[in-house]
Amino acid sequence: MSDATPTGFDPSWLEARHRFDASARDPALRAIAIARLPQDRPARILDLGAGLGASVRHMAPHIPGPQRWRLIDADPASLQRAIPRLSAWALRRGWSCRPTPGGLLIDRPDGALHVEAICGDLHDLAGLTDLGDADLVTANALFDLFSRADLDRLVAALAARRLPTLATINYTGAHLTPDDPDDALIFSHYHAHMRRPRPPSPPAMGTTCAAQLLESFSRAGFRVEQGPSPWRVPPEAKNLLTHLLNFIQGAVPATLHDPDERARFDRWLARRRLHLQRGHLAAHLDHVDLLALPPDR
Repeated sequence: MSDATPTGFDPSWLEARHRFDASARDPALRAIAIARLPQDRPARILDLGAGLGASVRHMAPHIPGPQRWRLIDADPASLQRAIPRLSAWALRRGWSCRPTPGGLLIDRPDGALHVEAICGDLHDLAGLTDLGDADLVTANALFDLFSRADLDRLVAALAARRLPTLATINYTGAHLTPDDPDDALIFSHYHAHMRRPRPPSPPAMGTTCAAQLLESFSRAGFRVEQGPSPWRVPPEAKNLLTHLLNFIQGAVPATLHDPDERARFDRWLARRRLHLQRGHLAAHLDHVDLLALPPDR
């Protein structure tokens, strides 16, 4: 579940979701992706929609040896925040670090970690960076925002370079507890809003993104492995639950054209806010992780 402001994602949302993403990601797919990385030189990883560098923080400790990460995001503010957050993360782990032009160098006992931040349009990836200079592409909670046409263009570019791709936390649906009779209606409107066009792109894939990733990569000749990556959000996680309700509140009214439906939504939201306030609200968000592997030569 995600939504963007005109200038990108709220950094408080990105931080609130980080530990849920980290605990949900499928470890078996991560291990397969890492096992394919080269052992005789630094691993080169291209992270799409990098945000605050969550994929670096999650994956880098599991990768042996030196690494070179390129963080690509369309939002310059997110990338500007990513570097100091990665620096603070490294220092907490006892690693020294220093800024570099456009990024960060982290000194680890297991090998240096180079991070470069690149701002630009993800739909013109080949124009932003050299795809031939990568061993793995990662993307976390990104593709629900893509249209199918945008996805197919990206997959074609990745297929041309035979790049393995690990796409994690692809949202497919949500369930709140306690049950409410209007949940199905409200989430149908929320998911319709997710699929709205984002000019100049056509409608986004929304909750169908996992199925469409599987289809697009498979058509391009990749072998695709899948694994579930659900969030289980307890009542104690009030900050994250507040973000979820705020996203729904900001999205659903745009899809309602009947005053009775709007009044019904307002009553639903009031009930859910009360559940949150009383410590009764919990959420289960379904996601799918996919690892797309190019065919052997």
